[in-house]
Amino acid sequence: MAQDIYELFDPYRGDLLYGFAGDRGEFYTHIRKTAPNDCMLNLFCASDKDATAWITVDHYNDSLFGGEKFFVGGTGPLLKQATGVQDEWVKYFWEKLSQHRFSPLGAFTVPFEKRASEGWNDLANDRYYLAIRRGCKFGIEHVLNAASQDAKIRFLLDRFDNNNGDRMVQVTYKMASTARGRTAVSITYSEIRYIYRGWDTLRDRVIFYYQFKKAEAPWEDSVRHATWQDASSQSYARSYKDLWAIYGDERKGKYLAMLEKAKAAYNATYLNKKVEVDQLVNNANGLDATAAQAKYEQALTLLEPDRAKWKALQS
Repeated sequence: MAQDIYELFDPYRGDLLYGFAGDRGEFYTHIRKTAPNDCMLNLFCASDKDATAWITVDHYNDSLFGGEKFFVGGTGPLLKQATGVQDEWVKYFWEKLSQHRFSPLGAFTVPFEKRASEGWNDLANDRYYLAIRRGCKFGIEHVLNAASQDAKIRFLLDRFDNNNGDRMVQVTYKMASTARGRTAVSITYSEIRYIYRGWDTLRDRVIFYYQFKKAEAPWEDSVRHATWQDASSQSYARSYKDLWAIYGDERKGKYLAMLEKAKAAYNATYLNKKVEVDQLVNNANGLDATAAQAKYEQALTLLEPDRAKWKALQS
């Protein structure tokens, strides 16, 4: 029998809840209705500063960034002072995030196209939402590196099934959607693709749920299907597993192209490692997307101390 998320979720251990806001809202509603005397009610206080534990990465991001007003100038967001029991948690989160490649400060230096993809057509808002997107990805690593090795990401999948699975089509085909006055890739889509790309590391730390029951990862699910039509009204049907295989092939192609680009462009430092890097490229051709990414990262390591220069070739 599939395990219920209510039996397993433990924010005091460091678990975080991911998924569409509507799915997370239904989780909160269920807790309030079914466990009125449960200590978990302390998680759903009127004010976050009174909560005994936070359960989503939104709590951390909102406490750190404070809205688009912090992204107008050129210096970056200021750390808001958290209050109550969360103070030390936020400071620890910020300490790690500010030194990470997903630091919100990076929103001030990304190329225009990257920032503009957030869809607001407004400098401050685009920077702000890019920082939020990156902070959400960092939250996954935050749980992975938590003091408790039992901490888990609990990812709710229900709304991916809406409209015959159209959201699963959108996420695997990297399609933007329109909501709240902007057209952009959903942050939830970015989160689940990030998990897919790191699945070799994350498979024991990320648990998926349908209707609050433990479920397979979408890329391993051959039962659920999506059906849709293209612009010419041609109908399609794919299992979730097959949809993710399409995305995996696209990712693999990206990594192989970056390796080949580096092979063609690099200097004597590369030539000193030519045999090793060539072998990584050749081996990656027979691998799936996540393994190809690992080979790419190995090639970067071989080319130290010019790793940053070599990575820049992918832009």
